[in-house]
Amino acid sequence: MALALTACGAAREDGQEPGPGELATSEAGLSTYPQCCSAIPGPGYTEAYCDAVAYSPGRCNQVVQGTACQWSNTACPVTCCQPKSSASVPWTYCNPYATSAATCNAVNGGTTCAWAC
Repeated sequence: MALALTACGAAREDGQEPGPGELATSEAGLSTYPQCCSAIPGPGYTEAYCDAVAYSPGRCNQVVQGTACQWSNTACPVTCCQPKSSASVPWTYCNPYATSAATCNAVNGGTTCAWAC
């Protein structure tokens, strides 16, 4: 599943970070895993800014063309079985079900995890 990231964390022309209200409406409610996405030292983006885009490795790593935030594979290992955006479980919750697509997609009646490979 690919997500369009054209409006995701784009820097403003004045060089300041976008405020929480400036993120695209489609991103509302997706910052479910703040411990997974951290600011890259140096470019000037804050931890709070990266927390706002912490739904998936793709979202986190692609913000500002990959210069602002980095997904932590240690805190949140990426597997084929990943939490659905509507699920409020830790990123690691779905990892034990990564044995097959059928097993992953069946967790909690199909409401929690989705196969992403």
